[in-house]
Amino acid sequence: METQAPLPLVKINAEGEIKAWTREASSLFPEASLLMELIEEGSREKFNNILMQQQIVRGAEINIYSRDGGAVLCSIFASPVEEGWEVAFAPLSDSYHKVSSRLLTLQTRLSETNFELYEKSEKLQHVVKRSDKLSGPFIELTENMALIPLFGDLTVEKLTAIEEQALQGSYYSQPERILIDFTGVGTVDEEGVQKFSGLVLVFQQMGIKIVLIGLHPSHARVLAPVRSELEVEFDHSAKTAVEKWLRLEKEEEGYEKTSVDSLSIWK
Repeated sequence: METQAPLPLVKINAEGEIKAWTREASSLFPEASLLMELIEEGSREKFNNILMQQQIVRGAEINIYSRDGGAVLCSIFASPVEEGWEVAFAPLSDSYHKVSSRLLTLQTRLSETNFELYEKSEKLQHVVKRSDKLSGPFIELTENMALIPLFGDLTVEKLTAIEEQALQGSYYSQPERILIDFTGVGTVDEEGVQKFSGLVLVFQQMGIKIVLIGLHPSHARVLAPVRSELEVEFDHSAKTAVEKWLRLEKEEEGYEKTSVDSLSIWK
């Protein structure tokens, strides 16, 4: 064997005992009597399998212990010789480790970023849901009348959020009439129309009369397919509608009071 070979080169017998090595090998690797002592534990099984399956090994990558106690990734080149093997090691550039380290760092950062994005997504969903609820507050005007002013584009998600608090408010306050104001509404998508229609029908089943106010021509066209299903009243302005129904309530209250007083006279 050439002792002056430029690469770390060792000669082993059939039992894996090191019989000779080059100067490069002795300067790179720690002292050892067996080749397997130089190979990192995690690579030993791989190395054995390579030697058993191949007569000549070209470029298989194995981790080898270095003299400083670390490990060096090497490409190995082995060929059988009389009474053993000659094995040459070509240390790979440390750029491999740098790239591996960078990839690991990027993967860690990516995982952290994904988690941060998930948290922000959760917060954003919470904000959107809260915004949807605020886009249709349930407002008690009197004991018998409530107002739901709608804002923004009406989607299924927004109407679902509005429906929850509207039904809860109407259950506790038991109004006779609810004014639903479309003045601040932008667009209403097709699924939103069906959702809104379902909400109105629920109110009607609860015995609540519905008044739609502030409808734009575009809203009227979108609601046209379900208009025949809904027994609702319409008014152009929120101001006039509120004044109208407040006045009617006062008149009804006055009529009831007069009726009661008249009955008391006859007793």
